[in-house]
Amino acid sequence: FCIDRSFIMFASSAMRSAVGRSLNRSVFVRSSSISCYTRQFSQSRVVFGESEADLKRKLDTLKEDLQDWKDKVQRVTMDKTTIQNNSLNEITDAKNYGITSFAKQLLNVNDSLRLALENTELDSEDPKQQLEILKEGLLMTHTEAVDILEKIGVIDFVPNVGDVYHKDEHEIVNHIFETIEHGKPSSVVNSIVAPGKKLNHKVVKLAKVGVTTTKLAEKPVEE
Repeated sequence: FCIDRSFIMFASSAMRSAVGRSLNRSVFVRSSSISCYTRQFSQSRVVFGESEADLKRKLDTLKEDLQDWKDKVQRVTMDKTTIQNNSLNEITDAKNYGITSFAKQLLNVNDSLRLALENTELDSEDPKQQLEILKEGLLMTHTEAVDILEKIGVIDFVPNVGDVYHKDEHEIVNHIFETIEHGKPSSVVNSIVAPGKKLNHKVVKLAKVGVTTTKLAEKPVEE
């Protein structure tokens, strides 16, 4: 086949125009995309700049709050130290001066006893009368001492005959041992020699008692 040269030239020109238009369109699209991305990047930088400012303000606020809490903790620590020191001072004062009132009252008892002894003259013409005076003074002193002890919570406790012996309450001054054929061995109070003392329900002086302890008789060994 013979192809007209003019037709070939026309087709070639049309192809070059189409390719040119395609390239121009691609360049325009790419330019538009780059321009769009540039605008988005610029906007993101603006948004990021605003968020950074907000974070900075929040950070400053947190720093202020942290400093405020540090001050509060420091004040609480100082108050705690002050309270501990005051408590230690109060404990020391209580140990050193807690018995001041009791000591003053005990001095009164000592003065009464001294006066009773000083006013007793056993070499007088009537020694019996002097003994009566001494006895009366001693009774008054004893009554005063009992009142003082009761004021601080010290009272007598007297066990009963037949009570079970307890080492935390009783002091044995007379001990009797007995042997029994049957029954359960035991230790019981059989007499009261002197009452004990309790301070607020706690034994501070044991009661002096006599105790009977029983034990089973030994069985003879069978041969």
